[in-house]
Amino acid sequence: MLRQNRYYIIKDIGKLKIIFKIIVDCFRDDKIKYFELLLKNNIDFETFKQIPLFTRNIAWSGSQIPLIDEQIKFLYDLNKLFQKADFIEHKAYINKMIECQNRKKEEAKQREYIENYY
Repeated sequence: MLRQNRYYIIKDIGKLKIIFKIIVDCFRDDKIKYFELLLKNNIDFETFKQIPLFTRNIAWSGSQIPLIDEQIKFLYDLNKLFQKADFIEHKAYINKMIECQNRKKEEAKQREYIENYY
């Protein structure tokens, strides 16, 4: 019975979104572990796409670049979990996110340069 309940939670996208919102907000250092656990029990790409990867509660002072670098590092670490052929879509999705974060980093560099120049 316990096994069925665990399986139900892993398939329930609503519960997964809540669980992973808490994980990315409160357990930043361990979130790779939790994504690995999820992927061992649910490889569905459509489910994975709906899971939050980053906190929405972001605040910083000074440069935004270290924050973006941290997100890029996480995406590279997450991408290492996608070595099997079952994860081709996952890997492509994360690669696009890495590209997006790199563009965001370049935009932040330009913006910060302009802000510091004037």
